[in-house]
Amino acid sequence: MKALLKKQEETQVIFKDVSELDLLRLNKLSQVPSKEDKKEEERDKLDYGKRTMEIKSKESLLLNIFNKFWDENRPNFWPTIPINIK
Repeated sequence: MKALLKKQEETQVIFKDVSELDLLRLNKLSQVPSKEDKKEEERDKLDYGKRTMEIKSKESLLLNIFNKFWDENRPNFWPTIPINIK
């Protein structure tokens, strides 16, 4: 039961972080776009096509999950022990 509650709390934190990203994106969209923003948008449309916003939101979600995992666990770089090849 405790594990389920912990998982739900983690999910809520992820969604909270993603909603904050969406708010930042909305605030950025409400501003007048600069030339750099237009170039980035055109590049994204070339890369992703019609589903640009969907893919970018999934990309930000994955990046957010990775950053959260990194912050909580601080994994070591591989290899953590020297390899002696003779």
